[in-house]
Amino acid sequence: MSEVISRYDLDRVSIATLASHSSLQIFHGAKFEGFRTIAIVLRDRLWFYEQFRHLIDDFVILNNWRELCSPDVVGKLQSLNTILVPHGSYVEYVGLDCAERIEIPIFGLRGLFRVESDQWAKMELLRRAGIPIPRLYASVMRFMDPSLLSYLVPRVVGATS
Repeated sequence: MSEVISRYDLDRVSIATLASHSSLQIFHGAKFEGFRTIAIVLRDRLWFYEQFRHLIDDFVILNNWRELCSPDVVGKLQSLNTILVPHGSYVEYVGLDCAERIEIPIFGLRGLFRVESDQWAKMELLRRAGIPIPRLYASVMRFMDPSLLSYLVPRVVGATS
């Protein structure tokens, strides 16, 4: 990544993120701090995000999320001196392999993408950090008191395109 960053004009850094439910807050903060912003957006959702031109300076338009790691898209983002800000949907949308290997600087730790993609690993990390986590039950028959219930179900990576 050092080689990529060495080619950047650090006075012209852009902040990019995937256009999703979390992106507008990221764009707002980036604009507040004086950065140029880039929405990485699916073609069929462009119409929605174009309504936020006051927060978004440029669009990188994809037909599907997997295109993010294509050489053309990576080259475009690098030419714009992009730092990628991942959010909760990032790994789910682009897949773990793309998330870990994309040759764009990111804000955060790539090593956490593997944890983010594995619900059990995520809960274990929280437990080891001393953060309270919900109790797990093997069977609903063990509930004695009123309880909130959340099922852990496998996610289909890339199912949203």
